[in-house]
Amino acid sequence: MKIPTSQFVHPSKTMLALYITAAIAIAAIVAGSIMYAKAYSDNHILYLKLSAMTSDDHETRTTLTSVSKERDSLQADENTIAGRESAVKVREDAVAAKEAAVKKREDAVTATETHIQETTLVDGRVYTVGTTMQAGTYQATSNSTRCYWKITTSGSNYEDIVQNDLGTQGVLNVTVDAGQDFQSSNCGNWTKIG
Repeated sequence: MKIPTSQFVHPSKTMLALYITAAIAIAAIVAGSIMYAKAYSDNHILYLKLSAMTSDDHETRTTLTSVSKERDSLQADENTIAGRESAVKVREDAVAAKEAAVKKREDAVTATETHIQETTLVDGRVYTVGTTMQAGTYQATSNSTRCYWKITTSGSNYEDIVQNDLGTQGVLNVTVDAGQDFQSSNCGNWTKIG
């Protein structure tokens, strides 16, 4: 419907002022709404960031708790290992002490065996004091009635007999000195006893 211009009523100044006031009010409401929306949007963004930070904080705390537990477990394992290493060290020291004791006994046995070997006279051989035998007292155990031994003066081609024996059984002792030879037959080996 068309309103003829002749019938159009011009608004009064009061009305015009009212329209302008309404327009300003509407503009203010729109501006307030925009500012509210912007503030709401900013608050919502801050809320989302805070939520993310809270979530990150929770994850960080969970990770920290997990890492702390793992650290404590590793520390406990390290303490256990240190205890075991200490026990192993004690055992190694004990083994080393026992090995040293065994070595000492072996050395003593070897020395005794060497001494016996160096001072044992084998039956059936000829020995010269100071060259192939030591001076001293020797002992043999004879079970034969054919046991013969003799001590001769060295350099006499074993003919200058100082002492001899034939057929004695049981424990036999002979003492030889420097400048003498010794030999035996069917008497067994002789061991130095003094």
